[in-house]
Amino acid sequence: MDEALSDDVVAEQSRPSRILPLHIAGFLSACIYLSMVLCSEDTWMPISIYLLSMLALWSIFLVTWKYLRLHIGAIFIWAVLIRIIAFCDLPLYEDDFNRYQWDGYVFLQEGSPYDRAPDTYFDDASIPDEWADILSDVNNPDIPTVYGPVAMYVFACAAFIGDHSFYVAKFCIVIFEIYCLWLLSRLLSARHFLLYAWMPLLIQEVWMSGHTDAIALPFLLTSVLAYQQQQSYRSALLFALAVCARLQLIVLAPLFLIGVLHKPRVGINCIGLFLACAFCMYAPFLLQGSWSGLDITWMFIQEWHFNAFILDVFAWVLPDSLARYLLLCFCAVVYVRILWRLWMRADGFIQNDIVLVLIAVLLCGSCINAWYMICVLPFIACRPQFISIGFCLLLPLSYIHGISLQGDAYAPYEVPFFVIIIEAVFICVMLILDRFYKENAQNLSTQLCSHR
Repeated sequence: MDEALSDDVVAEQSRPSRILPLHIAGFLSACIYLSMVLCSEDTWMPISIYLLSMLALWSIFLVTWKYLRLHIGAIFIWAVLIRIIAFCDLPLYEDDFNRYQWDGYVFLQEGSPYDRAPDTYFDDASIPDEWADILSDVNNPDIPTVYGPVAMYVFACAAFIGDHSFYVAKFCIVIFEIYCLWLLSRLLSARHFLLYAWMPLLIQEVWMSGHTDAIALPFLLTSVLAYQQQQSYRSALLFALAVCARLQLIVLAPLFLIGVLHKPRVGINCIGLFLACAFCMYAPFLLQGSWSGLDITWMFIQEWHFNAFILDVFAWVLPDSLARYLLLCFCAVVYVRILWRLWMRADGFIQNDIVLVLIAVLLCGSCINAWYMICVLPFIACRPQFISIGFCLLLPLSYIHGISLQGDAYAPYEVPFFVIIIEAVFICVMLILDRFYKENAQNLSTQLCSHR
């Protein structure tokens, strides 16, 4: 985590009196999260209260990061307290956790949750009442599960340990993020660590909603660390586990591969290890004749549409098929450019390459959910940019949809067009600021070098 390792050393050794504003910021953040827990009713709260809470949390977060004197121990303590408070809440505006619990139950009972859609169990009288209640709340019950095998093993453990308890299932997910918090506290400086530890997007999507991307988080993070330490085989195994927890992370495979292609034998062995590990994870389901969610994932990519603000703006002035084609071409150009730069540099990728690839894929996709950014957050903390932090700041707007607005004007998950426009304009502004900042930094570096 190169350049994030050693700055702010003086700040980390600050006396307690000098970090009092940091404690005040942590206390205010904890109070806001507690108010969100108290104001929510089941999985819903008024959208105005939610947006005001997010605005307050992001304001405290950014002011603290930019201006206050920091201490890594204080940041860690408040991060843990905030997580404990957020853990007590139920997910807001969503019901994905019912699918996690149901998949774990079916896995234990039948050996594979991939073979049948939940709606095929509706008339099964043998299902216990508590599990029947969970089944009745599963979203899209006509579609089999889409989660990877590593996530399935976690769901099964949760169902075995806690039966139908939501909080046991959530704990089995968030425990993966606890490891990342501890690891980054040892690797990053205080200012970089704060970007991860207090990130409002992370607290909501992992500790309130319990999204499964948190399961892939430590595997991806340790895979990148192993890669940078020239431990190619260990990196390949850990990356395979990350992909088996979150299949969409396969888009990062070329980044890992390009660094070992300069050593063909190592590259071939890494590919073999990756495939062998992935096969071991999928084998219990494949041997039962199941595609382990691969077919459903492909259908999801082709057909599902939510909060695709870049695609929606393009489709407003162009035919939908042409808009999709142009965005796909743009994404491919960005990716090829990154790969070419890595090949010419021949020293492996950096964290910023992961962030750029995943953000480009998300922006060009047809479904942009807030929790898709979870796996990127450690790398944003290492190398923060306007576009990456701005994108995280923008994503809470995706919860302005038909369900949260509670009216007949919009379909349940339809995002109003004015929100789409705000998101698209905001991203364009962040891209311009990012470009302007980089150009100024390069000009300043050139001036400094010329005066030496």
